[in-house]
Amino acid sequence: MDNESVTSESPKQISPVINSGFDIEMVGTDGWSFRLLHSLAITCLGLSIFSALYVIIASTMDRGLRRFFTWTKSDRFVFYMACTEIVVDTTHLLDHSQIFITQDHVRPEMLCEAYGFIMNSLVMTQILTVNIIAITVFHIIYLHKDIEYGSSDWKMFLWIFGMPLTSSVVFAATGQFGTNGTFCLFDAVQGRIGNLIVAVPMILILIANTTLYGLTWCRVRIESRALEASLGPTVNASARSHRVARNMFLFLIVYFIQWWPASILSILILFPNPPVYMIHLVTTFCNIGGILNAVVYFVIRRRRNPPSGKQNAKA
Repeated sequence: MDNESVTSESPKQISPVINSGFDIEMVGTDGWSFRLLHSLAITCLGLSIFSALYVIIASTMDRGLRRFFTWTKSDRFVFYMACTEIVVDTTHLLDHSQIFITQDHVRPEMLCEAYGFIMNSLVMTQILTVNIIAITVFHIIYLHKDIEYGSSDWKMFLWIFGMPLTSSVVFAATGQFGTNGTFCLFDAVQGRIGNLIVAVPMILILIANTTLYGLTWCRVRIESRALEASLGPTVNASARSHRVARNMFLFLIVYFIQWWPASILSILILFPNPPVYMIHLVTTFCNIGGILNAVVYFVIRRRRNPPSGKQNAKA
């Protein structure tokens, strides 16, 4: 009887050991969402790269690179964002393309980790650049103080590149990079700490930027109304500063449009089975940075060269 009871028992299924994100299934491989997700991401990235290239070429032809650091702050920021966007989008395009073709994680694993290193470094660079813009506008408008970044903007570069690169080196040394089941960034299993560490600053910077821009915009409105009441509607002694605020306010709008899904998903991904629709939103909005940056470029250029032919004060 004992032997029969032993032999009649069904063999226990051994669950696969999951040591990293490479041991889990790709998101959407069991349905149509896989091809939609990655084909949409590839399309957005291609358009974003084209837009960023256009901004770089048009800016260079318009103003020339020899006197680059005499460009307005707004123009330099647009140029910096376009340059980082090309590297980020090209890396991400290779990532999504390989996944789309092979219908598997990016392999070898070291290549995926390299993609994650580049992505984290330059995405954080872009986020910190928008933060620098918010601080700059706040100083100019609210505190009535100009802010300088040192010769060749070295102080700004130290902040926007130093922090991300340092954190990426630490993350790489602790094995945080890998696949999250959709693309290469933080590993779905081993990279939870790194994902949380990055998620918190993203949300805090969004709140800080919104606060700084809100205070700045209120000051602009108050000063404009006061000047109009005392000097008349056609006189505005603060036109230059207010134009700076309006131009740089565009970067906050772009930041919010591009990164709000990623900010939410970075929290949801810490829990089991994050909503698939949020992943689709991330792979769409986060991959159109070059397009949004091009919109900012055209708006700033139009304000600088209005159709009436009147030249506004330069930002």
